[in-house]
Amino acid sequence: MRKHRNPVLTEPRSGQRHATEIPLDKRHEVLMQRLARLNRGAQRSPGYKTARRLLGNAARKSSAATRIALLDAAAFMLDVLEMIPPLL
Repeated sequence: MRKHRNPVLTEPRSGQRHATEIPLDKRHEVLMQRLARLNRGAQRSPGYKTARRLLGNAARKSSAATRIALLDAAAFMLDVLEMIPPLL
């Protein structure tokens, strides 16, 4: 019978996070702030819902590679939404 080199954890580690997660969390927060600052014209467009969905639970619960792709897509969507003129 082979023994594992690393013990199998039965409970998640509290307080320990991968080094890639912290910058991704910061980037997520920056993108959420950009989303909150959008004007009403941009908030009424379908792209606003898309950006909000990209930054939702999927972005927080996915693997690091998936999170990077979701944050890139959300950043692109926010770039487009920021070009929409405000409503008068």
